Amino acid sequence: MKGDIDGAFKDAAPGFVDYADGTMPPLKNLDSLKSFIKMFEASVTDYKGENLKYYTDGDYVLVHADWGGVFKNDFMGIKASGKPIKFKDVDIFKLNDEGKIVEHYAVQNLQAILMTSK
Repeated sequence: MKGDIDGAFKDAAPGFVDYADGTMPPLKNLDSLKSFIKMFEASVTDYKGENLKYYTDGDYVLVHADWGGVFKNDFMGIKASGKPIKFKDVDIFKLNDEGKIVEHYAVQNLQAILMTSK
């Protein structure tokens, strides 16, 4: 996704909501979500996923992966450690009848991960 934020969300439906891990209020505006992702990518360099596994069940698609990068720049008041981070994540996407993404949930807490990377 790095550098192609618009391409990453080309399959998002109007009214898309990102609930993330539930530790922050849902993002109901794609522009807000794109800004958040840009901030995160500026803070965690070389961010990438590996060992991606995909599962489907009805209107839902789940992606299980190992994610990592280097926490180089402060993020939302959390001081950068300069150290690598690695974590497992499950992203849950709900699709509408047209196959567009209407909701996203994540099973991880990025703030906790970044705070423990020191």
